[in-house]
Amino acid sequence: MTFNNKTIEDLHNLLVSKEIS
Repeated sequence: MTFNNKTIEDLHNLLVSKEIS
């Protein structure tokens, strides 16, 4: 992948927080 792990984690966290909301 071309993304940094940090970026992947941030994107995943956004998705998770949206699902939880």
